[in-house]
Amino acid sequence: MAAQNLIKEIREGKRVPDFSERPLSYSTLKAFDDSPLHFCYNWYTKRAKSDALIEGGAFDTMLFEPKSFDARYSVEPDVDRRTTEGKKVYDAWEADVVAKSLDILSPSQKLKIDLWIDAVKQSTDAQALLAGMTDVQIRLNWTHRSTGLPIINVLDGKGDECIIEAKTAVSAEKEQFAKDGYYWDYPLQAGLYSQGYVHVYGEIPKRYYYLVVEKSAPFSVSVLRATPEWLKYGRLKAERLLNLIRHCEQEGLWAMGREFHLMYGNNNLDLPGWAKKKMEEIELWME
Repeated sequence: MAAQNLIKEIREGKRVPDFSERPLSYSTLKAFDDSPLHFCYNWYTKRAKSDALIEGGAFDTMLFEPKSFDARYSVEPDVDRRTTEGKKVYDAWEADVVAKSLDILSPSQKLKIDLWIDAVKQSTDAQALLAGMTDVQIRLNWTHRSTGLPIINVLDGKGDECIIEAKTAVSAEKEQFAKDGYYWDYPLQAGLYSQGYVHVYGEIPKRYYYLVVEKSAPFSVSVLRATPEWLKYGRLKAERLLNLIRHCEQEGLWAMGREFHLMYGNNNLDLPGWAKKKMEEIELWME
């Protein structure tokens, strides 16, 4: 019912984003890429953190700010809550988590993150990259020039004229990671972060690195450098979305769903690239 009421208020124009109270970010641009309605719904909805989000945040903290780990996360105690002592220990831990607003990790999640961190420590390329860092977890607050929209970026790491972003992935192989990264809109993130870097530091980052750790054994690690095309695509997409957000605000189009983007493109439903290749193979077979 809460979701239904929120959607109704958005459609009636009663819920309109106020950018003076909250800046835009990579995640909010991703939501707008779905539609203005998705954007508004996410803007006003506070969702519980997913396991993947908590694990990713814990990995970043252990990698870049290990001293801050205990102030942000707590590992669920492995005790028998059926016993008096076990229940006492667990209740005390639970009260501490609530009092400090900590994110919770299960013992198995903590073990997995420890294995990711160990894999990074064993990677010569990863250690060389991290050794060149000059700052970590940098918050870049800036204003987009052509739209005046406020934006915040949080860079994992900064080196000598470069940006470092840590990612966990199904595969650290570069072609597979490129495919998965495109799906998750990593170029958009890179383009937006690069623009923020220019606004704050007054220079273009010469390199954008991904430190990629595979989520499952054997936890392979790769250090991958984004190509100029990867970054250009991300910058262009970020520019397009920011200008459309301002247009949406000016015209009061927040209630529009996916039809919004169809107005500025086409609505032709085409075969994906892999299916076209399959069709070509069938045609050759038929000859």
